[in-house]
Amino acid sequence: VLQLQDVAQRYGWANVLHGVTLQVRRGEIAVVLGTQGAGKTTLLKTISGMLPPQGGSVTFKGEPIDGSDPSQIVAHGLSHVAQGRAVFAHLSAQDNLRMGAYTRTDDDGVAQDMDAMVRYFPVLRNCADRPAGGLSAYLQLLLALACALMAKPDLLLLDDPASVLTPVQSAELFERLIQINRKRGIAMLITEGDHTSQALAIADYGYVLDKGRIVLE
Repeated sequence: VLQLQDVAQRYGWANVLHGVTLQVRRGEIAVVLGTQGAGKTTLLKTISGMLPPQGGSVTFKGEPIDGSDPSQIVAHGLSHVAQGRAVFAHLSAQDNLRMGAYTRTDDDGVAQDMDAMVRYFPVLRNCADRPAGGLSAYLQLLLALACALMAKPDLLLLDDPASVLTPVQSAELFERLIQINRKRGIAMLITEGDHTSQALAIADYGYVLDKGRIVLE
């Protein structure tokens, strides 16, 4: 479903990605492992259109998306859960979910999926009307994940999702991800720097990124 071929990226004069080639097969989970500064966040930003690649190609569902606007990429079926608290802090949790479906026009389907997200993440039920910025880091992460799912993606990008979580919370998160993958068939590309064993345990395929290069797969 996703293919990267010799993708290069830089910030100013600094080269960050050096000819990265990888793929994610439809319905599978792939992980990219690497320490801080390896280029994981830059990689996902390049895939989702937040940064246009400086070289190489990005193909999603058989079509080139390198250089496309991020909103077009979302509408094409790719959602990105960025690192950190990627929610609209001043909006309620419920309104954040609605924002996640901004590319959709099927109002009935959106309402059904909002109910489904609460079933996936029951802890969100009690904070539906609370400002998202006041939620804990774990709840904000679950909300950001639910918002990404509201777009009905074929591929989900997750940037170091467990980086701010306790060991128990990270175990719960990875269990939820594998359940979503198996139930909905959504492919995932997950970067991880700390909880590598947990990430590999749910993965179909793994890559190691070091100083912007794939050194092992």
